[in-house]
Amino acid sequence: MAVGDPYSLKMSGNLLNQTLITQCHYMNATGIGGAEELGTTFISTVIPFITPVVVDEVTFTDIEVINLNDASDFYVETFSIKGERTGECMGPFDAWGFKKNVARPDRKPGGYRFGGVEVGAVVNGTANGFYAPRLASLANVLSNNMISGGAAFVLVVQSTRCIKGTDGKCTGSFYPTDYVVVNNVTYDGFTTQNTRKFGVGV
Repeated sequence: MAVGDPYSLKMSGNLLNQTLITQCHYMNATGIGGAEELGTTFISTVIPFITPVVVDEVTFTDIEVINLNDASDFYVETFSIKGERTGECMGPFDAWGFKKNVARPDRKPGGYRFGGVEVGAVVNGTANGFYAPRLASLANVLSNNMISGGAAFVLVVQSTRCIKGTDGKCTGSFYPTDYVVVNNVTYDGFTTQNTRKFGVGV
């Protein structure tokens, strides 16, 4: 557990017999605390803002956090936390989309997808008046550092870097070994998660 240690955080759940996985990365900003502090803080501060925007057919089941520099620093917790909306669920591939914004023009931003959108939540492609402020609140919470006592973890992305040709267009990309701090997270609209469509992915 040291300043700059990167952590992988994976939250799992299920919806209509499909597995939901939300994965993100954080960096230890203080050298205090570790995987357990990050995991328990995420559970107590982030999940309560996800459940109000997904249906009760969504059940979040566990969280797994691991220090990518120290495999002995890990944390796993199981639970059963359901979404709060009681209406009919749209397709399992329909999702609320969020964008992790970075200040580096050579890096692609990351994103989140949360499935379990309620029928009627979207009008003409836009979140309705009930959902819009709650999605904005969720974006704010996702932007925040995870703080527990003296421990602080900053959201980061390990995204692809664009390699530009002489014409200025991308010729390819590769995964760098460093992490880029996320400036903020913003709600990016109603979208789909292709890997949740029947016959696609696993």
